[in-house]
Amino acid sequence: CALPIFNKLRDNLSAIFHAAVSCGILLKNPCHCMSSLKESFPQRPYLSVEECRELLNLLRTQDDREFELIILTLLCTGMRIGELLALHWRDYDEARSVIYIRHTLARNNGEWFLSEPKTKSSYRRIVLPASLSKQFSIYRARYSIGNPSDDFPIFPNRNGNYLHSSTLNARLKRLIRGTTLPQAIHLHSLRHTHASLLINANIPPNIVADRLGHSSVKTTLDIYSHVYREKEFLTADIINSLLLRDSPQKNLQSVEYSQE
Repeated sequence: CALPIFNKLRDNLSAIFHAAVSCGILLKNPCHCMSSLKESFPQRPYLSVEECRELLNLLRTQDDREFELIILTLLCTGMRIGELLALHWRDYDEARSVIYIRHTLARNNGEWFLSEPKTKSSYRRIVLPASLSKQFSIYRARYSIGNPSDDFPIFPNRNGNYLHSSTLNARLKRLIRGTTLPQAIHLHSLRHTHASLLINANIPPNIVADRLGHSSVKTTLDIYSHVYREKEFLTADIINSLLLRDSPQKNLQSVEYSQE
């Protein structure tokens, strides 16, 4: 990435120019006019609660229960699509309703293979909602190929091999086409949707970061800063209800403040 290189170069030059100012060679350090660049994270598309329910209703109208469970799992866990497609039955603890993320699916020369997760923190366990865990058990008994062993993928294709994310993404696009759902969403949008649901439910950032497998809470705060900004109004309302219940907000808005 070019940003760390730029910032390191700026810091090194600043140290040189600072020494030149100290020796009287320069009057001013020119690097003081240059601030460090910060990596920007584009706003990610995500669904509202109402839109999630619309999507789930759409899924019930089609006949593929495996596809329905895939979308539901992405919404309810926030895992990356590569992590989900790499899941084997050994990664699912039915007794504890837990999924363990141990691999991600990668591709090389047209061949799919299991790879190490994205970061150390990507190795994690995700506790499933009770209803989702129940659907996993039903799916294993009714819809998977035969009676799969622990080494068998949870979501295989018809040949028992790994599914392709591009195929699933195309199916999602076809499903939502012509509906009121945002047409720009894709499989990864479901991960962002999961994160936004947690944030709007006031789940602490460190818990959100752990569930998503982020390397730090800062990563979560940076990526989803737009979601946290939307909560500023909720914060103001909470303070108003706690401390200013005798001073209605509409009265406060009418107060004129001096420009001095």
